[in-house]
Amino acid sequence: MTKKQDTAHKKGGSTEQEVKPFDTTVHAEPVEVSERTEDEQKKESKELETCKVELQVWKDKFLHVQADLENFTKRVSKERAHWELQAQVGLLKDLLPVIDNFDRATAEAAKEELSEDMKSWLDGFSMIHKGLHAFLKSSGIQEIDTSQGFDPELHEAITQIESADHESGAIVEVMEKGFMFKDHVLRPAKVVVAK
Repeated sequence: MTKKQDTAHKKGGSTEQEVKPFDTTVHAEPVEVSERTEDEQKKESKELETCKVELQVWKDKFLHVQADLENFTKRVSKERAHWELQAQVGLLKDLLPVIDNFDRATAEAAKEELSEDMKSWLDGFSMIHKGLHAFLKSSGIQEIDTSQGFDPELHEAITQIESADHESGAIVEVMEKGFMFKDHVLRPAKVVVAK
């Protein structure tokens, strides 16, 4: 034993320190339950209304931007289709004089007596001619009908002549074929009309 323990033992005490009981009483100050004042409620209500108004403004802006985007997309799509059509029309219009020359050449060659070599050459030429007409048909190009009489939207009158065989306004002769592409006149038919 140590000296302290020995001294405490002789005096009749124990070596352990005395434990004081723990105070279990709570010394808390009363907590005030803060109730919102009427002013605070009004302020929060105003803030909520302001947020609702701002939300509606942003929703409206979003809807306007979305509608503008849809309109832009539709307009661009229409313009693209128009540009494609114009490009096709330009190319096909440039091809029409070539077709006319083939038509004239084959019509003239059929009138003459040809040697065997020339007939073979003409057969090849005719195959190219038929191929061009097949291309026109597959591209949606149609020859303008001239059997129904003169139509200023489809025909171009080159001249008028007196004709006992035709009534007034009837097409007497087609000078140059006309063609349509997707309901658009590529070239009006050039015709001679009866007076």
